[in-house]
Parts: sequence; structure tokens; C-alpha cells
Amino acid sequence: MITNYEKSPFNQMINMQKELINTITKNTSFHDQIAKACEAITSSHKSIIDSMKPFIEQQTELANKITKTFISFPKIELPESYITQISRIAEDLSNSFKTIKIPDFEPLSKRISELPAETKAALILLGKNGWYFNWDMELS
Repeated sequence: MITNYEKSPFNQMINMQKELINTITKNTSFHDQIAKACEAITSSHKSIIDSMKPFIEQQTELANKITKTFISFPKIELPESYITQISRIAEDLSNSFKTIKIPDFEPLSKRISELPAETKAALILLGKNGWYFNWDMELS
């Protein structure tokens, strides 16, 4: 027979149950507070939407007028020679971009990855403040 009730497994189980109920009660009140805050936000959101309804209706009406106006414009047919010229210009422009030499950043990336952590941090800080490291710079 257990003589000390406070140390008994039954009493320990009851104490754990009390702690659990206390925790659940605290969380319930916390959730109630969140629910009240959400209700306030929902109410504010609804009032904002209600106040914007006239503006939204005006914007919708304007959009409908603009759509009707553009639909009523006559279709413009361009001569084939214009289309050919525009296509040629677009192709030339596209080809001119192909000739631009893009620098290879892989060696730079490799060299940066080999730097000590403190140096990398210093370079990032310098870059954030508008200073950029040049590999030709002296480090003295």
C-alpha cells in the first residue's frame, strides 16, 4: 500500500490532467481572442468594400465604354510591303542582339566562392552601399 498520496501514480496522473485542462483553457481563450480580432478585420474589410462600390461601378462603366469604342473602330489593313518591312526590321534587331557578347560569370563566381567568409561579407556590404570590387584592385 502506498502511504504517500502526493507521490502516487494516480495523483501524478490527476495533476497531469489538471495541467492539460489548464493548457487547453488558455488556448481556447487565445483562440477566442483571435476570432474576435478576425471579426473586427472582416467588419473593416466589408466597410472598405462597401465604400469602394461606387468607384468600382464607375470603373466598370468606363471599361465598358472603352471596350465599345475600340470595337467600333474600323479594321485597318496594312499593305503587305509594310508588314514585310516591319518583319525585316524586327529580324535585324533580333540578329543584332545575338551578336552581343555575354560575359562568362562562371570564373568570377568560382573565385568569389573561394574567398573567406569575412571577405564575402565585406564585399556584400560594400555592394549594398554602391561600392564594387574589381579584380584588378590592389588589396594592400
